[in-house]
Amino acid sequence: MNNTKNDENNGETGLENIRSIDSTSSQYHNELGRFTRPVDHNLNNDFQVGELLFDSVAVLITCSRHNTLALSTLPNKQSHWFPICPIRGRQSYRECVDSLLQQLLTQPESGKCSLFKRPQPIEHLRIQIPQAFYFVNRVLYQTEIIFDSTIQPDVQCCGTSTGLSWVPFQQILSQDTPMWGEEPQLYLHQIANKTTISFDHIEWSIKRVMNCLTETGPAGEMVRICALAEKELIQLFGEFVQHCFPSSTMNLFMFRVYMGRLQIWTALEVDSYFRAFAQTSRTRIDFHEFIQGMAALDKRAPHGGPIGLLRVGYIFRYYNMDHLEGLSPRSVRYFTRDLLMLHKGSEPKEDVLTAEVAKIYEGFGVEPNSMVPSKIFAKKIGSLAIRGTSSMFRTKLPPFNILRSKMNYPDIHKCPIRIPKTICSRCREKQYTLASHQVTLGRGGTIVEPVTIRQIADVQRMSKIARKRSDRFFQERDICNELLDAIRKNYETPQSRQWYLAPLIVGKIVQLCNEAKEIFSKESRVISVSSPVYILGDIHGNLHDLMIFEHQLWRGGPSCLTCNYLFLGDYVDRGAFSLECIVYLLCCKILAPDRIIMLRGNHETRAVQQHFTFYRECMDKFREARKGTEMWELFNDVFDMMPLAATIDEQIWAAHGGIPATVTKIQQLLECIPCPMAEPELDSQPAWEILWNDPVTGQEFDEVKSSTPPTCPPGFVANLKRGTAYYFAEEAVNTFMSVNGLTHIVRAHEVQPSGFNLMCGGRVITVFSCSQYCGMMNEAAVLLVDSNKIRIIKIDTRD
Repeated sequence: MNNTKNDENNGETGLENIRSIDSTSSQYHNELGRFTRPVDHNLNNDFQVGELLFDSVAVLITCSRHNTLALSTLPNKQSHWFPICPIRGRQSYRECVDSLLQQLLTQPESGKCSLFKRPQPIEHLRIQIPQAFYFVNRVLYQTEIIFDSTIQPDVQCCGTSTGLSWVPFQQILSQDTPMWGEEPQLYLHQIANKTTISFDHIEWSIKRVMNCLTETGPAGEMVRICALAEKELIQLFGEFVQHCFPSSTMNLFMFRVYMGRLQIWTALEVDSYFRAFAQTSRTRIDFHEFIQGMAALDKRAPHGGPIGLLRVGYIFRYYNMDHLEGLSPRSVRYFTRDLLMLHKGSEPKEDVLTAEVAKIYEGFGVEPNSMVPSKIFAKKIGSLAIRGTSSMFRTKLPPFNILRSKMNYPDIHKCPIRIPKTICSRCREKQYTLASHQVTLGRGGTIVEPVTIRQIADVQRMSKIARKRSDRFFQERDICNELLDAIRKNYETPQSRQWYLAPLIVGKIVQLCNEAKEIFSKESRVISVSSPVYILGDIHGNLHDLMIFEHQLWRGGPSCLTCNYLFLGDYVDRGAFSLECIVYLLCCKILAPDRIIMLRGNHETRAVQQHFTFYRECMDKFREARKGTEMWELFNDVFDMMPLAATIDEQIWAAHGGIPATVTKIQQLLECIPCPMAEPELDSQPAWEILWNDPVTGQEFDEVKSSTPPTCPPGFVANLKRGTAYYFAEEAVNTFMSVNGLTHIVRAHEVQPSGFNLMCGGRVITVFSCSQYCGMMNEAAVLLVDSNKIRIIKIDTRD
């Protein structure tokens, strides 16, 4: 017996017979409302990302006889939502929802299934996954139980169904039952008001996510001020959707759960922050509102101008506890109390608070104990009639650093993906286009005669940003290419050694440094790198070796790099050509920002350079232009922005000096390393340790430990050679690797006779890439991480 009963008006939306394999972005047509790809019925077509995102159907089931709605408990959410079921095998959405209803509405006593109207799709949620260019789909259907005692005299309409809770409409509308998302209340309002539910299509594409960074106006500018990189934004998007799914937005209950795990606010504060974030609806926030709300908390967001006006709106909503058009007297009192506590640091006494509330009302220009309208609130704060609000609605640390350090869900970039075998090429992990230039490699391996082919249609598919970057590689008059050519001539021709005296060269270096600062400011303090990657240690102004590395390792220059290149710092000091080396590397970084990764070393600090040679080198080389101090400060402004460490394939820790003593987890470093960081020793103890720490043998460790006071963190002792920071041995290495899931530690910082050194059974590798350092006879080496191997390569730098 067929248990579905058709409505008189049974419209189709095109989703009834569609299978999950059909749901690619390239095949969806809004104007038709249907998918058109053919299906291979012999393959398993279900799509899943990690444990929490999967192709699925859900169903809204009501019983009009008892005014109840069917809800189920979501696994791991401890809350209620519509019954939901993953798509499996060759099921279409229609087949899946019919099977789900048969299972849910079959009564255990009689073994019979209640009659129900033919389910109609009312909502389609699509979430794009960045690694695969594929969408997770969740389709919501609506149906109603039909009670007909003449057809099914022994079947009840509701109340005894397996795995369901039948909840009265009023209980849901009054929000007495915690819901994972606003959809149950939203659609139940329409049903209770007998409003026709129209089909809703909700899509979160990567392009829409990126609008957070590209949006014009104060909201977009506020997010950009926080220097949030694209990869970090995608990671936060993955965190948001994994928390919200199967809902598309976050309601107050979900916000409480999420922020409760972060443990950064009290319960009362969490509710106030949700109220502040919710710009378009009192009951929910979407991803853009979440990101903009967090950006508004950042100390870098100005409190004046258009962004300041936006922040005043957040402050108003934060204190608008009664959801009125203005602040009620009790809201004004809370506002005044927090304002006093910000500036006095303690809870004010009742009489002091009462007197200050009267002054606040006077500042707003309204009668005491009356409502303060939102427009007056914004106007008076903007005109500074009410002072001291610039410190309100702020976090002590950058809010996005807090989020990244306390992620509740797996990084969406690393989630395992099960993709149907028949997935089309447009939805695979990578999309290829022809490069915009055809090049010729000369006999020496260098690129000659680049020819543009951008008029070809396939090249036009390349993004504008990618085309612009590709064009820049081959523009001779680009400042990076001009500076690279000058440095190469400086190396090859003694007569060109004073290249830095050429007209306009200072202005070009200034532009170079400003571009480099912008790139570094957007990078994480602990940057993720993928293999294959070459790792190079200290350079120390050795232009001779750097030119040999170019010839041996990246002969084609920045335009044709075949892998990544990770530099571990100490680009300046000691050698005679620190200026040339740092300018060369910054040019490469700008031309290939994703391929060239530069970490900060202990010599990329002002005090060290003043003690050694880079400061004097800048004074000498820019003396004629009278720009020595200015240029030296400019380079150090760039160094202040550099990342401190890297992880390679999430398995290898790479940094200049070593592992930190005062922080164990890598994620914690994101909280305690500021950017910019002018004085690492004062600004961040873990950063200072990463720059200066050294590994020692167990015997050396024990000798130092026996002769120094036991005041160091476990596994560390005072670094007697440096006079600062720590030595670490195998105990600290084992702990750091175990906590962070690492296999190796790669560092530089110490000259080695052979260019490298192995400790802790080969798990700690020191690499030094400057031969004949300070007149010594040491060799230079680099590392190559590829194919699950770390290969040591010694470079012959002899003339």
